[in-house]
Amino acid sequence: MAYKTDTICVQGGYRPKNGESRIPPIAQSTTFYYESTQGMAWRAA
Repeated sequence: MAYKTDTICVQGGYRPKNGESRIPPIAQSTTFYYESTQGMAWRAA
């Protein structure tokens, strides 16, 4: 079966284990670095 490029980008290399979802969940997340807790608190306020 030939997959489209966008499908390969999302699922490429994913091999579900027994009992896992066939399609991997898509989660958008990121990590931010702050020099200090004060800097983080200032941005969250």
